[in-house]
Amino acid sequence: MLSRWFSTGLQLLLLILLSVGNLVVPGLIPDGLTFAFAASTVIVASLSLGLLLRMVDRSLLERQATAAEAERRRMATELHDLVAHEVTGIVVLSQAAARSEDAGILRTALSKIEESGTRALEEIRSLVSDTTSVSGDSGARSPIVSGLQGLIDRANGFAEAEDLTLDLNGTDTEAVPTTIWPVLDRVLAEALTNIRRHAGSRVRITVRLLTTTSAMPDDGSRRDVILTVINGPSAGGTGAGGIGAGSGTGLHGLRTRVDHLGGDLFAGPSHDGGWVLETRLPLNP
Repeated sequence: MLSRWFSTGLQLLLLILLSVGNLVVPGLIPDGLTFAFAASTVIVASLSLGLLLRMVDRSLLERQATAAEAERRRMATELHDLVAHEVTGIVVLSQAAARSEDAGILRTALSKIEESGTRALEEIRSLVSDTTSVSGDSGARSPIVSGLQGLIDRANGFAEAEDLTLDLNGTDTEAVPTTIWPVLDRVLAEALTNIRRHAGSRVRITVRLLTTTSAMPDDGSRRDVILTVINGPSAGGTGAGGIGAGSGTGLHGLRTRVDHLGGDLFAGPSHDGGWVLETRLPLNP
């Protein structure tokens, strides 16, 4: 017990003196060498067991710290995935409302702000409920999307019809597994959120989804589904500009999800000054 719990220099010195004393004192007694030998065996075994338990204690503490850090990162990712899209929309709508004096536009913006705020609040409550439940399920919660219509609804809920182009003709929806649709929706939501954050709400957006043979030279038999979101440059003077830089949490989380399915993610500027976010996922992840 002492070798397990003692940690300071003084405590270790006392432990050494105690051990040496229990070996030396019996040896000073006539015919006490046999007892001293037996005592040394017990002391060595006790010290070894205590040091082993000390290692186990440290390992448990390290595991607890690692688990706490992993849970913190998971919570940060969940909050970003579930709430950032709605909060970014609220900020952009608020900026648009502040710039307009039209009563109809103000009422529409306030109505959408209320809807977005309600959805964000429901997501936060759901996340807290899942975290505190006794089920112990710590898996990442993703938007439940089971098909192409979910992506269409996501895109239409973000942009006005005249600002959005959907190119879905090259998609073999029957070939896309159900495990891929939530990741595609997460990529689309992050792309649209970043457009609001960096380019504003009044930019041209193209969402393209298609299935194709893999471009990997060593695996020509693999088929992929490719989601591409392209936005044009910010419109000068006519629309709300971006609301500022992000933390990078969203793209990092996307790369983790996409890598987990054996896919690739690209994000970078386009030739016309806009931005491109593209992910390629294998149909047999």
